[in-house]
Amino acid sequence: MGEEKNNISKIYEELSALKSIMDDFAKVVASVFNEIKASISDIQANTQAIQKSIQNLQSTLPQQLRDSLQTDLNSLKETIQSVPVGVTAPSSAFATPAARDTASSGAAYSRVGLRGPASQFTPLIEALERSATAAEIADKLEEARDTLQSRYPSNPAFYEITRIIKQLRSKGSAKLDRSATNELMKMAEEWSERIVK
Repeated sequence: MGEEKNNISKIYEELSALKSIMDDFAKVVASVFNEIKASISDIQANTQAIQKSIQNLQSTLPQQLRDSLQTDLNSLKETIQSVPVGVTAPSSAFATPAARDTASSGAAYSRVGLRGPASQFTPLIEALERSATAAEIADKLEEARDTLQSRYPSNPAFYEITRIIKQLRSKGSAKLDRSATNELMKMAEEWSERIVK
């Protein structure tokens, strides 16, 4: 009977020691779990902040670009479709002083001295000067855009150019009047200045 008591006492001691170890282990696990839970909460908070920033960018930047592009495109579209023939050419960096003086008599823009991005528009200017079809002008504008885009990959001007190319292609073999030609030359000048900024 005494031996049984000893055995029960030893088992009880071992169980108590095991319970103490299990309690300590449970505390460690709970501590680690709480740390993981806190880390997950931080990650969720950071993820939500990033998502909110992305949504803000998606809602503001594209809208600003769309508004800016739409204004420019509406201006060119109106010019191409409805500006009367015979309007004098505006003064331009594409024109030499002599060309500026005679612009009202129908003189075309000059390509003398075109440098930097403006030089990529030389084939476009030539096509405009020889009264090429709208589709041919679209091709020259597309070539200029592709060349410039390989050097200056990110610029809103490229979106405008692409929209103008589509408008010109839709006109096919039609020819632009003098006013529309001058407006397109003016836009090419503006694009060349904006692309390098």
